[in-house]
Amino acid sequence: MEDFLELAKENTKKDLETCGVLGAFLVMVPEAFAIVVAPTDNSRGYGIFRVSEPNGMSLLKECQEKGSQFHSHDETVDGGPIYERCTHVYKNSNLRFEIFDLR
Repeated sequence: MEDFLELAKENTKKDLETCGVLGAFLVMVPEAFAIVVAPTDNSRGYGIFRVSEPNGMSLLKECQEKGSQFHSHDETVDGGPIYERCTHVYKNSNLRFEIFDLR
């Protein structure tokens, strides 16, 4: 976990992980998904997820939290999840791919 936080430090300093940035991107690219490592979430510590619509998207768009700290959010209006597993994404360890960071 410490290695991950060290890698993320530069983005954290620049507030690139804020909910507003994430929400703005996800509104434009609804097919987006995220590979998440969330060690404090005992029920879903890692996996491939998407922000739920409309619950999660509404919370991200309305979040005013800024800074370098990860933070929790209030419950959704109907108690639904903020994010959910991508059941339409399949992992195939035989596929070769490259990741390009275009920031």
